[in-house]
Amino acid sequence: MDKHMDYWKDRKPIVNQDFPAQGNEVDYEEYTPERDAVRFLINWQKNNYGQMAKQICLFSNEFNIGKEAGRVRKVFEKKNLKSFEILSVEHQAPAIAEIKVKVIILFNETEYTKEILLRMLYQNEQGENMVYGQTGGIWKYMDSFFFQKIEMLDWNF
Repeated sequence: MDKHMDYWKDRKPIVNQDFPAQGNEVDYEEYTPERDAVRFLINWQKNNYGQMAKQICLFSNEFNIGKEAGRVRKVFEKKNLKSFEILSVEHQAPAIAEIKVKVIILFNETEYTKEILLRMLYQNEQGENMVYGQTGGIWKYMDSFFFQKIEMLDWNF
């Protein structure tokens, strides 16, 4: 990891130039935060709570996929993601990126348009941080940054 840190440079990708604002996972370069953000959003569209739970960045070794999938289901169930559009990707540090996404959600027969911020951390399978540019990791989202916004969708804030 140290040699990667020495060569890391801030990345400033441009939406619709470096990658599409909307698309499928294969439309995005591997090992990028935007690709893993799209994976999460597509899993939301498919109501695949187990796969969504696997992308949560946990700062504990006590991960129970069933429990996490249940928690994800509680937040996202009945909140039908109709569409999404990546607005920006900003790298905050070698292993941290923030992806701003506009989402259109159908909930209780009402359509909501919201901006959510997916703060993502790049890690390997053992949960160790990696540096952007290394291969083999996955960008995981920190749920505390946007779960509440989805949970309280019909509140004005």
